Amino acid sequence: MYQYEQKSRPTGKSRRLEVHAGQEPVIQRHKFDAVYDLVWGRRAHSSDIPKIIHRFWAGGAMSRQSFENIMGMQERINAQNQSDRRKLWKEKWKQILWTVRDINQLRADGLEGQLERLRASGVRVMDAGELLPGMTKITDMAGPGYMARVAGSMEDLHKEHPEFIDLKFLSDTVRLMAVSLYGGIYMDTDIGAGSVDLSEPLYHRDSDGTIPLAGVQVQSSQAYERQKRDGRFGPMPPELARSGITQEDWNLFQSTLIGFKKPVFNYFFASRPQNPRIVAAACRMLADPLESGMNVMDTLFTDDDRPEEWMVQWLLDLQWATSASDMQEGT
Repeated sequence: MYQYEQKSRPTGKSRRLEVHAGQEPVIQRHKFDAVYDLVWGRRAHSSDIPKIIHRFWAGGAMSRQSFENIMGMQERINAQNQSDRRKLWKEKWKQILWTVRDINQLRADGLEGQLERLRASGVRVMDAGELLPGMTKITDMAGPGYMARVAGSMEDLHKEHPEFIDLKFLSDTVRLMAVSLYGGIYMDTDIGAGSVDLSEPLYHRDSDGTIPLAGVQVQSSQAYERQKRDGRFGPMPPELARSGITQEDWNLFQSTLIGFKKPVFNYFFASRPQNPRIVAAACRMLADPLESGMNVMDTLFTDDDRPEEWMVQWLLDLQWATSASDMQEGT
């Protein structure tokens, strides 16, 4: 567990003043910033991360929870963009759902109706094949017919092993290609909007802007709730109380600092475009269509990277695991 010491309050655009009648102004800051400042006392800001949320789904229809997670995030995006409509200099948020039309035609099972509703809400539904021309500028592994080769490999393997979840590896490749080319945030469909605030962009903290941001290391809603209730970390520091921090927030923050030398799950990561670490991981996936996305996480993070550089500012806000996680269908 990381130790903390009282730090002087840093200046920054995340500070806000809230004045109540008859009271001195109280500094109100984002919850994560308040905890982060207490533990590390600094918030380095290097490269901004584009305001793009990438998702992936192909094949059969989504569960109600996965569909609602995407719709809920789009409602948040629409509200933020409406709020920023007169600020012409501000980049607008967008959410892209990547899919594979050839696969959908084989096993759609109601997916097309869901895609139409998502489009109507403002989600950009795009075919993953559109990523390939951009990737050819980076590597010759993404030549014509790549997606067909991947789909063919999946089908052949599925015939030999019927229990094989064939779309998993394709989604691992697509998410890395999308973030390589466009930058932004990739999140699986089992992650909900929670109370996330889109008023400020995410950003890298390392000086080179190469360490991606990562999420909570859980795989199910039960594990997520256990982390929030974890009693190993003691009572929350009283300095945080007026920033709206709860004991669950404190436990969740501290639980991400222990147990792993580096992030090991790829259901959430965020980066600027053309990040050499993301590009290297995407090339590794393109070289072997059946490579595991978990394995290539070793390319995204090193043992020398520190949590203060990879912990995402949305740590205490996103709903990191919903019932879709328990169904093992959160790609």
